[in-house]
Formats: sequence, C-alpha cells, structure tokens
Amino acid sequence: MFTPSSPFRVLIVDEPCQLVPPLDIALEGGLCLERVQSADSAMARLGPDVGAVVLAADVRTSSGASLLTVVREAAPATLRVVVLPGQAEKRRVELLRLAHLVVVGQLPPEEFLGVLARAFRMRSLISEASIRRALGSVERLPPAPQIHHRLAAMLDEVEVPIAQVQRLIEQDPVVAAAILRVANSGYFARREKVSDLRQATVQLGLESVRAIVLHTELLQLASNLNARVRRDIEAIARRSFRLGELASSFIAEPNLRPLAFTAGLLADMGQLVLAVALPGVWAGIRGTRQVSASQQLQLEFETLGVTHAEIGAYLLTCWGLPFAVVEAVAAHHSPGLIPGVDFGVAVALHVADRLMDGAQPDPACLERFGSMLDLPKWRRSISLHPHSL
Repeated sequence: MFTPSSPFRVLIVDEPCQLVPPLDIALEGGLCLERVQSADSAMARLGPDVGAVVLAADVRTSSGASLLTVVREAAPATLRVVVLPGQAEKRRVELLRLAHLVVVGQLPPEEFLGVLARAFRMRSLISEASIRRALGSVERLPPAPQIHHRLAAMLDEVEVPIAQVQRLIEQDPVVAAAILRVANSGYFARREKVSDLRQATVQLGLESVRAIVLHTELLQLASNLNARVRRDIEAIARRSFRLGELASSFIAEPNLRPLAFTAGLLADMGQLVLAVALPGVWAGIRGTRQVSASQQLQLEFETLGVTHAEIGAYLLTCWGLPFAVVEAVAAHHSPGLIPGVDFGVAVALHVADRLMDGAQPDPACLERFGSMLDLPKWRRSISLHPHSL
C-alpha cells in the first residue's frame, strides 16, 4: 500500500468518465481523496496541501485545460495526472505538455496507487526545499528563458501555426541559427541543405525545437563566465547534442523519440545552473584536473546535498517540461530510480550517457527492461555515427 510521507489531498475530477478506481484502501496512509464534479470545482479547492490533481474529465474542454495550466504555473511541484479512455491512446504524448503523467484506461486500485507512488517519489527526489538548500536562495535559480516561455505557452494550444513559431524564433538570431544548425546535422539532415527556418521547424518537430530553444537560451547565461568555465560549458553543450541523438536513436516508438532527444539535450543543464549560480562551488567541484562523471556526482552530493541531475530536473519541472523528460534527467545517473518494465526515455538516456563515457550501462537495469542483447548494437552506433555538430 502507498503511504505518503505527510498527509496531503488528491483532487480527482472523474465525471462522467468513471476512469479512476475506488481508492478507499489508501485512506489509511493519510491520503485524503476528494472527488469533485468538475474542473471548475477542483480549481476552487486548490491549496498548498494539494499534492496531486487527477483529471479524468475531457481535457479538451477549456476548464480542464485551464485547471492543468493553473496548477502547472502556480504550483509546479503538484502532480498533474490525466486519465484517458483506452481509445484516446494517440493523445498521450500530446498531453504530456500539460500533465506529469498520462494514464490510458482504467487501472486496478493498487496499480493506480503505484502510478501515484512513482510520481511522488520523483517529486521528493527533486523537492524545492533540497534545491533551495543547495543553492542558498531561490533568487539564484535562473528564470524561465523568455523565448522558451512564450513558445511553451504557444504549444499549449491545440494547433499551433508553424508561421507563428517561426516569427517567435526569428526574434533571437542565436536561437534561430542553432535550430538551422541542428536541422542540418547528421542525425536530422536530409539530402538537401535546410536554409529556411520554417522548413527546419517542420523537419525537427515542435518538441525538439522547444528543447533546442531552451538549451540555446540557457547557454547564453554563461556568456559572462570566465574563459575556462565557458570552455567547460561549451564542451558539455556539444556532448548534450550527441547524447540527445543517441538516446533518441535507441527508442523504438517514434512518438517518444523527440522526448528522448529533449532529455539528452537537457540532461546536464544542472551543471550550467551550478556554474552560473555558484561559480566558486563549481570551480571547486571541477578542480584543476579532469574528474570522471561518478567522481563529479560524488563531489556535488558531498558539497551540496544534491547533484546537477536533481537541480536540472527541478527546473525542468518548474518550466513545464514533460514528466518523461524530467524523470529521465533526474534518473540518468541513478538507474535504480527508473520505474516500470517498458524500455522508454529514461532507460534510453541512461544507456546513451554511460556508453558515451565508455562505461557499462547498469546490468540490472538492462536485464529488468530486457535490453541486454541490444547492447552490442548500441555500442556499434557510438562509432558508426560520430557527432556531427
């Protein structure tokens, strides 16, 4: 049975779908379930003690979408769960822009509680309190980059005109150049060179464009750092593109590949945050000699109590990135945190990250996901497809 670490309320909007199973069994653990008639009723009941909002009503209605948007902006740590009927499977990836988790079909009570438990474990891992303790104050956290913030708001709409996205991106020449560069890289490129921003946006897809926009805007934060730190950040940035390409290539389901690319591109964003927010601490962790990935993680945890993976995942949560991406970023150095039995974004990112460092992916993780036999093929892909940016 799922027992939360502290009492909280879970608001459930399940009219008229009846997709959320009876969960009276969970009440013993301090979980306060409130079933409400509509998204508007749930909005009126929001408060600091609400740990999760479960929406099984039609999310396409203005009130359903508004509820998720309000919760995302006002309380990003509150879990947002959407439950879809089985025939709506195709909308799962689309809805990950508004919700942390999308559950398809009615689940048995214990299984549904397992979904909530997974999400709450991830939330505690990347809690605001631990990040604030590490960085000293919330003011040291970078605000949401402006182009990305406006693009994310656009993507909340049902249909976004590509011309509208193009006009937004054109406002920042550095971002526009980055998108064209990636569109012409080895992983995404087609036969003819892409020189038109509209064509590049269509070719990459909106989810990948969003990740490139965020990545590029964050890199601009490093422009005032000293030359040595800038070189470190630029090396991390080059690696992140290759990491995104590899993680995406390991995913069999086409709809999940853009999320895997996004997770790889943003996996080490927490290192940039540390370099900008705490340059002295960053310099002490990196030192004057090259440290391995495991040594750096250990130094980060000893110094701050968290690692760059949790710091990056926390910010991605605040900025509304899909939960699959947040989960993958938080867990890519800690495969024991990866839930479930399906090979998805988090496993692909862990494997790609380890292989790029010349290390062995976690055997227990590969066995759990039935992927041990794919390892030789993935190793070959490292040498067959060198980084092209």
